[in-house]
Amino acid sequence: MDKKYLYVAGDSFSAVGGNSIEEPYDETIIQNRRQRNGLPSLKSLELEQEMKKNNELFLIAQQKEVDSQWTNQLAKLLDLELIEDGGAIVGGSNERSVLKLKNFLLGDKRAKDSIVIWQWTTTERGLVFIREKAMWLTTKTSDLGSANKILYWKRTPDVAGYEQATRKLNQMSKSDFIDAYDLIEETKLLHSLSESVGAKFLAFDGMVNIEKYLKSDNKEWDGKDKVFYKREEGDEDFIKNSVSEVTRYDRFHHPVLLDDDYHHIRVNLFMELVKNNILIRPHGYTSWSEALNHIKDLDRENPQGAWVTPILKGKRGKKLEDRRKKCTYEEYLSDPYLIYGWRDSHPGHQARKLFAEFLAEKINVR
Repeated sequence: MDKKYLYVAGDSFSAVGGNSIEEPYDETIIQNRRQRNGLPSLKSLELEQEMKKNNELFLIAQQKEVDSQWTNQLAKLLDLELIEDGGAIVGGSNERSVLKLKNFLLGDKRAKDSIVIWQWTTTERGLVFIREKAMWLTTKTSDLGSANKILYWKRTPDVAGYEQATRKLNQMSKSDFIDAYDLIEETKLLHSLSESVGAKFLAFDGMVNIEKYLKSDNKEWDGKDKVFYKREEGDEDFIKNSVSEVTRYDRFHHPVLLDDDYHHIRVNLFMELVKNNILIRPHGYTSWSEALNHIKDLDRENPQGAWVTPILKGKRGKKLEDRRKKCTYEEYLSDPYLIYGWRDSHPGHQARKLFAEFLAEKINVR
């Protein structure tokens, strides 16, 4: 291995792999929980000892979580130093990852000696900079008002539907299809940038399941039907209701965002990235989230198997909230369901270990 460092950008799939562990309870919480359980309040010395014990338990649990991260495990397997500068954070968006990756590749002297990995996250997350507060905020397209949502429309010719949808695309430049294409384009560009500075680059799909946007038989997609621009009344091309009839002049004169050529160029680029092992299929599946549902070696019933916690069913699930309100901090750390809830579908410790080994093997044969 001729590299010294590992740099990873992504979200909680690559950061902590689950929700944050609560910090030790303060005096008020400890005493209140004892009262709820009909126990006497602790005296000052007892309370001090309880808090000291809880702090020690917290550090142990936190370190166990850190050690289980696939990023840390991969770094150890490859004998690399993991660069921890917030490249992967809980709730991170793809836009944020691209900014972090570009900053690292263009501005960090360690880049030339690094393996750089980008974990794609859901395309619903965006990034907005609020200048007055000097803060980056993530957004979700699903939170937008109904008036601004870009809806799917039928494949059957629908003049009003085409015109309305493409106008919204122009106004917002936001679409799950466009986001999927952007991921492919950015991956190619980041790989080229990495090569230019001497870094090794690869990416993988964490939860997008991008191939659903690329299949030619997708009923919700047809490049010839999807994008259509209304022109002057009486325009014969428009009346024919078929983009395939539009001339070369019209294609370039009108700002069509998505058409057959655009779609197939991105599909071909995607296949090229996969073929060249730039875009890694996690365990042979489209995304890591999909792999968690199928790999035989992963335990999908027990906590920290495929997921941090699988779904709780029956009476145990119904009693969980009540237990969380009354448990001591030691009891809280003893049960993953108390820590993470009914279902935390982040990759569990077993899944992270398996994935780190998978990536190490892929990187070593490149």
